[in-house]
Amino acid sequence: LFESSIGILWIGTVEGLNAFDPQREIFTRYVNDPGVPGSLPNNRVSDIVEGADGHIWVATSGGLARLDPATSQFTPFRHDDHNPDSLTHNEISDLCINENGILWVATYGGGLDRLDPGANEFIHYRHEPNDSGSLGSNLLDSVSCDSAGSIWVGTWGAGLNRLDDPNGDFYHYPT
Repeated sequence: LFESSIGILWIGTVEGLNAFDPQREIFTRYVNDPGVPGSLPNNRVSDIVEGADGHIWVATSGGLARLDPATSQFTPFRHDDHNPDSLTHNEISDLCINENGILWVATYGGGLDRLDPGANEFIHYRHEPNDSGSLGSNLLDSVSCDSAGSIWVGTWGAGLNRLDDPNGDFYHYPT
């Protein structure tokens, strides 16, 4: 569940995305339709956040999507083997947007991705076995942006990780 800045309640399910407008008491449903460009990329929704520009970001099992509420059109962001700047993995676990408007994307299999405002390419943070300052695992469950600017990452099997500087190392809190 996510409430937008204009009071719309967004509900992510395994069968799509729903928006409830409490003032008009109307539900709008968004689902994946492979034959329709601009539809939700996958019906399994795991998280929803809002950018400073009012766009709604949706994490799915088929990639990331940016919804323009004015047009009801989704712009998909997916992994592309031929584009190293694309999303690292299509299975998205969680999202957060920090105070600078940077979108952080936790993937289940591709590590952590960062998308700066206005950019169309991702910066990747991955587990590197020979680098103790890298992300502890590429199997991520959650990501959270705190008010001090740190990025907190929950992993499967490698504990909690914290990134204080996007150009720095991860600090590990093993389980």
